[in-house]
Parts: sequence; C-alpha cells; structure tokens
Amino acid sequence: FTNVLGAPYRGGNLVLVGKDLLSPVGNRVTKVDLLSGKAHTLALESTKRLRTLAVSPAKDALVAIAEDGKAMLFNLPRNKVLHHFSFKHAVRSAKFSADGKFLAVATGRLLQIWNMPFEGKSFAPFKLVRTFGGATSEVLCLNWNKDGTEIVQGSEDSVARVFSLSPQVGMDGKFQATSLTSHRDSVVGAFFCKGEEHICSIARDAVAFLWVRKGLITKVTSTGKTMQMGWTLLKKHILHKTGSKVGCCDFSADKQLLVSGFTNGVFELLRVPDQKSEDFESLCTLSISREAVSSATFGSNGEWIALGSEMLGQLLVWEWRSESYVYRQQGHSYDIASCAFSPGGDLIVTGADDSRVKVWNSQTGNCVVTFMDHTMPITAVAFLPGSRAIVAASLDGTVRAFDLVRYRNFRVFTSPQPVQFTSLAVHPSSEVVCAGTADDFQIYVWSVKSGRLLEVLAGHEGPVSGMQFSISNSLLASTSWDKTLRIWDVFEGKGRTEPMAHSHDVLALSYRPDGKQIATSTLGGQIYFWKPLDGILEGTIAGRRDIEGDQMVGDAGPVSNKLASRHFVSLCYSADGSLLLAAGSGKYTCMYDVEERVLLRRFKVMGSISPQAASGVSQMAELRLARDGAGLREDGTGRQEMDFDLPGASGTGGVDGWKSKQSSARVRCVELSPSGSMWIAGSSEGLLVYSVGEDIMFDPSDLEEATTPDAALRAMNQKKYSLALSIALRLSNQAMIEEVILQVPPAAVQGIFVNFPRHNLGKMVEALSKMLKNTPHIEHLLLWTKACCSQHAMVLCEQSSQIGIRPQLRALQRLIQNLHADLKESTESNLYTMQYVGLSPVAS
Repeated sequence: FTNVLGAPYRGGNLVLVGKDLLSPVGNRVTKVDLLSGKAHTLALESTKRLRTLAVSPAKDALVAIAEDGKAMLFNLPRNKVLHHFSFKHAVRSAKFSADGKFLAVATGRLLQIWNMPFEGKSFAPFKLVRTFGGATSEVLCLNWNKDGTEIVQGSEDSVARVFSLSPQVGMDGKFQATSLTSHRDSVVGAFFCKGEEHICSIARDAVAFLWVRKGLITKVTSTGKTMQMGWTLLKKHILHKTGSKVGCCDFSADKQLLVSGFTNGVFELLRVPDQKSEDFESLCTLSISREAVSSATFGSNGEWIALGSEMLGQLLVWEWRSESYVYRQQGHSYDIASCAFSPGGDLIVTGADDSRVKVWNSQTGNCVVTFMDHTMPITAVAFLPGSRAIVAASLDGTVRAFDLVRYRNFRVFTSPQPVQFTSLAVHPSSEVVCAGTADDFQIYVWSVKSGRLLEVLAGHEGPVSGMQFSISNSLLASTSWDKTLRIWDVFEGKGRTEPMAHSHDVLALSYRPDGKQIATSTLGGQIYFWKPLDGILEGTIAGRRDIEGDQMVGDAGPVSNKLASRHFVSLCYSADGSLLLAAGSGKYTCMYDVEERVLLRRFKVMGSISPQAASGVSQMAELRLARDGAGLREDGTGRQEMDFDLPGASGTGGVDGWKSKQSSARVRCVELSPSGSMWIAGSSEGLLVYSVGEDIMFDPSDLEEATTPDAALRAMNQKKYSLALSIALRLSNQAMIEEVILQVPPAAVQGIFVNFPRHNLGKMVEALSKMLKNTPHIEHLLLWTKACCSQHAMVLCEQSSQIGIRPQLRALQRLIQNLHADLKESTESNLYTMQYVGLSPVAS
C-alpha cells in the first residue's frame, strides 16, 4: 500500500510538524510535504477511524488514537509502528509536554498523564503517572504550559480547570484544581498565553475569556485547609458575531494569536492581549467553505494555519501574513464510482457520486483539476488514447469530454431520448465513444470529432453494466443484467457472435490485452473466461469466499447469508494478461492467476470505519443527516449519534435496540497502470494506491551467493537473463553488460524491465550510451532503450533532477539524435541512387 487519493481529510485533528502536515484519512494518516506538495500515507492502519493525533516535540514519535480509544505509537523517521495500546474510553484530545516525557490524554471525564520513555528498552511504553478528575461531563480539550508543570482542560460542563503535575503542598498536604467557571457553553479550547500568567478559554457559543493569575490562596472547607492557584477574569470577547458556533480553535503562544473555526465555514484570526488596557485584535476573517470547519491548528512558528472541513473533505494551509494558500486540496464527498489511468500513467481520473470529475497526479497525490459540469452521479470515466482529454458518463443523461490542456468541457454527447448512462468505452483510435444505458438497454455510439450520434446498438434486455474495446481487433464487448455477454462491430452496427449466456446477472468485464480472452463477473460471485470470437467458455472461478474472507467474531447470521451478497463489480487484466485483479462488495481485492485459475493474493482494503459503510450510506451522507437532525439519539454524555436501526427492533449485542455493527469498506472500481508497477482501487474511503516500492524492489542478484563473472555467465547459459544482467550491473563490468545485452532475445527484452531494480537505472542508461557510440546492433539497442524508458518513464523523470544521472540521459538523447541524422542521410542517399538506377536506360 502506498497512498490514499480522493480523501485528503476525513475528520480528526490536524498536526503541522515543520514543513509536513499530518492528516487523518479514515483509519490511516497521510503526510503532506508542504514544500514539494507530495503526499504519502504512513505505514499504520487502525480498525476504526483515527480521530486524535499527537506528535512529540522531537518530531520522532506520533501517537494516533482511533474513535474507540485504541492507540498506536508510531516512529516517524523509520515509518514503523512500535506499540499498540487501548484506552478505556474515547479520547477527545492528546498533547505531549514540552520535554516530551509525558503525554496528557482527555479520555471520558478524566485527564490522564502517561509517561513516555523513548530511550532504552521498555516492555510497556505507556505508563500511567497520574489521573485527574473533577469534570462532570466529557473533557474536550487540554494544553500544557511551557515547562510542563501545569495543564488546563476544558469540558462539556462549561468549566475550564487548571491542574498542576507537581502541586505545591499546603498546610495539610492537599492541593485542589482551580475551576474557571464563567462560561455558559462547552469549553472547546483553553490555552496558556505568553508568560504563563494568562489563560485564554473559548466556549462553543463563540465567547472568549482571558484569565490572569492571582497567586496561591488558602481555602478553608469542612475537611480542612487547602491551597490552590487563584485566577481572575480579566477580559471578555465575542468572536465573529454571526450567531454561529465554534467548532475548533488553536493558540500560538509565541505570536499571541488565536484561530477559531466556526460551523458556517468561516475562520477568524485574532491577537490576544496581555494587558488589561488592550483588547482582542481581529487580523483576518475568511470563509473557506460552506460547511463547518472541524479542525484548526498552528505551525510551530505560528506563520501557517492548517484548516480542515470534515463534511467536504477539504484541507488547506493558510499563511496569514501574506494572506495566501500554501496548500489546498478537496476530495470527493461521496464514494468513487470509476477511475482510470492516463496512457502514460502520470495522471489518474476519478468520477464519484458527488457528480464531480477529478484528475490526480499519481506521483504527488494532489488534485490537478476538478470538473463540475455534470449534475448527477458519475458512473464511468476514461482517457482518450493519444490525447490529453477525458470522457465521463453520468446519470444526468450526458457523456462529456474534457480538455486537460485548457481545462474545459469541449464536447457533450446526448441521446435523442433522456436516458441514464451506466457504462462507457472509448475506441483505441479515439474516433468514437460508446455509452450503455440503464433505461432502454441500448448502446449509443458518437463521433468524438463532430459529436454526432453515429449508431444505436440494440439487443440487450437489461441495463448495460460494462463495456470495453479490444485493442487488437477494435471489437466492442458489452455485459448486461440480462445475463449475457455480447460482441459488437461498432462500424458495421451489428453483433459479431451469439450472446454468451451466464447463470446470473453480469456486472463487469475486462478484455485481455491481446484481445483473445474476456473475463466477466456475475452477481453469483463467479468469474467467467471466454474466447470472444468463438464464444467458447474456457473456465470459471468461484470467488465468493475469496472476496468475503473469514467469519469475524460478532458477525451476525450464518456465513451463507453473507456470501449471498458478495460479488465482483470490477475486473482488470495485467499488462501481460497472466494476472487478473477483481474487486467488489467484500473487504478484499483478489489477484488470480489466469492460466491456473487460482487465487494468488488478497489485498485487504480499509477495514472497519463506521456503521454506515456496511449499510451503503456514505460517511458524508451521515454527517449531513446529523446536521439536519434526522435519525439522532442522545448518548450518555449528551452527544448526538446516528441511529440506523429500525423502530421496535431488538438489538443483539447492544442495549435498547442499539445494535453494534462492524462495517467494511467496499470497492467499486479497480485499475492497473500501463507500466504494471501500480494499481488503484476506488473504495468508500478514497482511492487506494498500491505500488511496488523502491525499498522492496526485487533484485535477482540478491539471491546469488557469489556475485562474480562466472555467476553471470552461468545465469546467462541457463537463460536467466534478469539475474545475469543484475550481476553484471553490480560488478560494473561493461564488457559483461554488453555481452548480456546482446545475448538476450528481442522478445524477452520487455519482460526484463518489468521488475527491474530502480537503483540500477542509472547504470543501465550509462551502459546503453556507451554501446550506442560504436555498434552495428542499432535496432537491438534501440529496442532496449525503448523498453527501459517506457517501463520506467516516471522514475527517470524524477531522477533526471539528480546530478548523477542527468549527463547520462543527455548523452543517450544526443546519441539517438545522431543516429537518426545518420540514418536519415543514408536513407535519402539510397533513395536517390535507386531513383537514378530506375531512370537509367537498360543496355541491350
């Protein structure tokens, strides 16, 4: 697993660590480099949504806590999970002390202090030091002072409390926490100001109080005398006088700045006074979205502000001095329905149920452009081969073509009668576009250049679920809910073979790259393999149990009932046609061997996230229902939660009909990159990206006991060309490299670079440059150069900025240009000679 696209933020608190931004995305954490704009997902995964993140002052440790209280201790430099731990209650806030020795956690109505020994070996990294009570409702926020001796917390009982980690001893050895009781709503933020003589507390009703320290006072009670720190109210200020509530806030002690995010999508930046004569100064107020701001945090220097909107999946970083965006991304609000790679593999297009089409950079993970021309959910997307354009089909009855150069909608394809398009296919020549419907069960064919409707293919008796063109013979294959697979000749407007019948409704199909086989998936969970031209069934795979997995503890109902609803909705062949990726309504994406019809590996998609995923209700839909007040119920702490149970139903495993559910993500589309080094899956939690990492790239010479010339010759005699080439490159023996390159058959050159180690690309380019200077094997070496550049184009583009490989690439380019010029000159000379000989009279 490499990255998550389409969902830059899904709730929880954001953390700015220097130039990096940590954002919780479902049950994972995405790390964004704000200088380069690249984003990647950390190697940690939880069973529930992550809601609380805390980073140590040394920036080497991350504590990620899920909504059920399960926490992970993560090493940021090494990208490894060190320890798992579970809190008894949900955690609303967690902060490290200034020295990094302690971790304060707000769990339930308690404030707990945990010791974090990072130096040396420890059996239990989390050690409870002290527990503070006193709150009558859930604790919402907490913050340390600079020396790590005091903590201020805010809770839902409208009280801010100040605790001391090392309390001063009073007359009888007792010390009580100080309660700041003047708010009328829940305290969502409380911070120590500069100098630690002031505390700023913010309530949900957008009222901020500034408190000043009075010193130690003696308090006489019925149990005796105690000592506590005295605080008095210094100033009161009303934030953003529009009647909206405060959803989040943060404070920069160095800059004396306070940022607060409101439920109407506005955030306000203020300067907090430190004297009674001064007042709160509003620096800027900006509306970033139409939904609530759910997280706001300052960077370490107080110059950058990270803001997130959970309801829109929006994430941005704002520099308040220049009033400009440092980073801005927004994902899909609903499930991703379709995805596709560009011919070069550098771009990914996604279409979702939010009626938006987004184009992503596969290397940086950032959204390049968003098209919002459609008015209904997107059902299919595709790239136009050989051009910088994409097409998208929608339930609004249109198929639109978008230009990726000018970023505009340049063509709209419609049908004579209003229909809903459910599938899409583009001819390899980019001349025609076909779309299948769910209403009249027909296939419409348009011309891309003119936009004119060319043909209407009729024959299916159910909604057209999938379509794809063959690259080899330009035939169109279509599947439908009428349990058939049909082959069409689009230019003749008729079917080529008899319909191929299935036992259940057909949901998806995929053409093998050579066009000699078609794989289809059915509602019964089976995969069929057909010969398209002959209509012969070659074999089947029963994949219901593969996609579902094992029975989990707490799963309701027998296994047979669960398997009845499991099926594949998306199929994709590998570049050589030997492997097949299949994904659908289960929690696994399966990889099959096509020839042997066996399961090779299963990839588990994002696991249990929220109850709505299992019932088909997206996370954003739940939030909108909660905002409108539909289906809400009060829990024990006064918060409102969604209730998806039927009225009067008795719950199993719950109380008062509140049934506990375990949900799993579902995948609606899967696609393999043209190079074969990456594949993507569009799930309910975003676009999951799986790729072959550079650190785990297989080098065949690693298995060899001795890296010697004899070992290379022995491997070459055994026709293990990849191993022989790896040994020769490791030895840096140019003569051995040339011998291996010339001995490899032309048909095997392309396969060598499929799993070629990336760290050897520089040596390979240098070796090809040296051979091209003086060799008669021009065609063979050009075949090697083409295979190397086509398979690793993106890696070479990244490494071209490095000083070591840049001269090698330039030398290779210069040699190819010189060869082209020499061949052109020789060809023209030969052409003129042949013409002269052909015009000369023949001697009798």
